[in-house]
Amino acid sequence: MTTVFSKRLLQDDRERVVARVVVTASGTVSTVKNEPQVFHWRLYLVLAPDARLRPTSSQSVLFDMTPSLPPTGTFIIASKVEALSEARRKIELPLFTTGQPTVARLIHLFLEKGMDRYKFDSTGSGCYYWTMTGVQRLEEAGLIMPGSLKLLLDFHKEQAQLHPERHPLPVRRGEFYWYVDVLRSCLAYNMLISEYRARITQEDFGSGVIAVWQ
Repeated sequence: MTTVFSKRLLQDDRERVVARVVVTASGTVSTVKNEPQVFHWRLYLVLAPDARLRPTSSQSVLFDMTPSLPPTGTFIIASKVEALSEARRKIELPLFTTGQPTVARLIHLFLEKGMDRYKFDSTGSGCYYWTMTGVQRLEEAGLIMPGSLKLLLDFHKEQAQLHPERHPLPVRRGEFYWYVDVLRSCLAYNMLISEYRARITQEDFGSGVIAVWQ
């Protein structure tokens, strides 16, 4: 099952440094059934200029989870000409990075943590929970400033009080899932065998014989 759509990510943008991660919610696109006022949450990775790399027209890279095959979501990764969302009705929370992480580093983290394997709830909700989890993973990995998750939680609480129709409570949660990839498992096993050549020796302990891995 395809869980990532990255055809709109420019190859050169993978090595660009992310200056900040902007949590964005807007009413332009709603994934929620029969509730068009509910805002959709996602992340914009604002790119730092870098004269060492071949310049591109991109100012940001979008990380977005959308229910492409409801309730199953697809992790969309796309280069964007604009730095931020152009939605008229939107809210934004900038979170600053640490250590000059690249777009590739953030992509690797999200895939490593299974952020691409997500199902929305029965109403089509769950984008904020996905976004919140992504911020948590970034903070745990030391890629954004300490305290970023708390900033987001406080920000969401404030917005939910101001506009409950846009940010319904309690927080609607989707579900992360994990499918066993047989091919990956086989490759990992073969690598393990090649790197660690196990040989069995036999040692006689009285009347019994046991196998010892060395």
